[in-house]
Amino acid sequence: MPITQFLARAVGALLVTTAMGALPAAAASFGMPTSEYSATMVFTSEGETQRMDHSYAGNLQRFDMSTPRGKAAMIVDVKASQTTMLMAAQKIALVIDGQTKMADAMPYGTLNDAAADVAITKEGAEEINGVATTRYKVVHTKDGEGRFDGHMWVTPENIIVRYKGKSTKDGKTVNMEMLLENLKLGAQDRAKYKVPGGFRTMRANAAMMKGMKGMPGLPK
Repeated sequence: MPITQFLARAVGALLVTTAMGALPAAAASFGMPTSEYSATMVFTSEGETQRMDHSYAGNLQRFDMSTPRGKAAMIVDVKASQTTMLMAAQKIALVIDGQTKMADAMPYGTLNDAAADVAITKEGAEEINGVATTRYKVVHTKDGEGRFDGHMWVTPENIIVRYKGKSTKDGKTVNMEMLLENLKLGAQDRAKYKVPGGFRTMRANAAMMKGMKGMPGLPK
């Protein structure tokens, strides 16, 4: 599976987090993480697994991965609604402006989505990889984006360390699971959320990206 498609599935599955801020006060809910962190993100879909180094620093997130064309990284700036793809072998930084949907879909993006129908039920305490969490049952439905039905495990710092469930869209159901391993709390170096020196910067916008699939040099 192309890495860009793999990431799109991961991002799409995480749409379940975007509506939690809009829940009634009586419903189970949680907000932004209270701590910056780094971890290894393990995402599995349809029997394929991708491991990524992941870090969170408020409005900034970074995902580092291996692709058939070398090392690549994705930096998401939720506040700026901007995504940057770093391609180490090509020394290219592709800055995509207006990636609102992707930025909002990432965990801890914009936690308000009045157009979605979300049901969250607190089920109890459970330990994941030695980390204390609370398990929630989550059902998220939104026109045009399908339905997610599954569970989410959240730490006292509001960090989602695991989710597992089924995503259904256009009649197709995909099993998905995300797990954070080696979770480490603490301040993150802001330098890693910037384009490194020596990289050539290219710019695009979200609308242009539809016509750029398969462009030489882009990670697949």
